[in-house]
Amino acid sequence: ILLIFEYVFHSKFTSPVLVYLVYFNSKKAKLQHIILLFLLAKSIILDYNKNDMVYDRFQQEAIEYINQGYSVIVSAPTGAGKTAIAEHVISKCLEDKIGVIYTAPLKALSNQKFRDFTVNFADNIGILTGDVSLNANAPVLIMTTEIFRNKIMDDSKSLEQYSWIIFDEIHYIDNPERGTVWEESLIFLPKHIKILGLSATIPNIRQFASWIESIHKKEIKVVVEEKRPVPLHFLYQCQNQ
Repeated sequence: ILLIFEYVFHSKFTSPVLVYLVYFNSKKAKLQHIILLFLLAKSIILDYNKNDMVYDRFQQEAIEYINQGYSVIVSAPTGAGKTAIAEHVISKCLEDKIGVIYTAPLKALSNQKFRDFTVNFADNIGILTGDVSLNANAPVLIMTTEIFRNKIMDDSKSLEQYSWIIFDEIHYIDNPERGTVWEESLIFLPKHIKILGLSATIPNIRQFASWIESIHKKEIKVVVEEKRPVPLHFLYQCQNQ
């Protein structure tokens, strides 16, 4: 069994013949389950980062613009797969040996993204939220938008190594209390940093992109996806029902 595990884990692909032989020649059900679970785990761990992912139309459009060097604003429903675009930017920056910053509006979301990205990008990920500071010199740095704004104002030289900024939930610029943080971050953004903005709710996205273009004198590509992959249901409560 150990020899089989060793072969499967280090092989470049999982042979269907091997799976067949292992499964149907195993005498105990528990052994069958263990081996199949191992094969599944191996497939997930080793195959996740392969470049054979089939992207949706809007993902592919955004990725093509990014590869051409454009800043991009993406509006797509929740669950449509905006994070895949962010992961492409991160992978591209790591390949090119340049830095990228990922901002989120909430500390909880920043912590979640740190855990998620660490699975795929390991020690290349760092986080700054005010409460937490881990691997602060990492090429991929996750932080709250307030931390990023403060860096622009107080320590802009620390941003010279970063070529991309990913604004998750960029529609927070419309927030009455905190929107100025996003506004200042975009207005005073260093000229060498490209933008990837992600949101599920920007009704005036082209007007928003035009505003950013007027500030930085650079074209902003707009990508819109209206198809909702995860159904949205409305419920209300009345008289305890």
